[in-house]
Amino acid sequence: MPPAPRTPLHCAASCNDTGVCVALVRHGAAIFATTGSDGSMAVEKCDPYREGYADCSSYLTEVEQGMGVLNSGVVYALWDYSAEFGDELSFREGEPLFPRVRPQRKKI
Repeated sequence: MPPAPRTPLHCAASCNDTGVCVALVRHGAAIFATTGSDGSMAVEKCDPYREGYADCSSYLTEVEQGMGVLNSGVVYALWDYSAEFGDELSFREGEPLFPRVRPQRKKI
């Protein structure tokens, strides 16, 4: 699946809107989704020059670090997916998944 140009979570993060970020994550926003233009995750879009930066950045960082750790390491598929390549998994909506490796944030 190609990266999205920008997700609603990226938009909320760029405005440091922690409340919207919380709502989006609680409703299944893909925390590790990257932008198509520069490969940034939502936390990297938080604006240090706007009010609310510390809260928004901290929240998204905590969610990232907790993914695959909280809830006994279980995450659930939000939709069906059929693998297209040998290094991909197929899964069904609602199926429990057990991440073994988490994406590493790129160094800036």
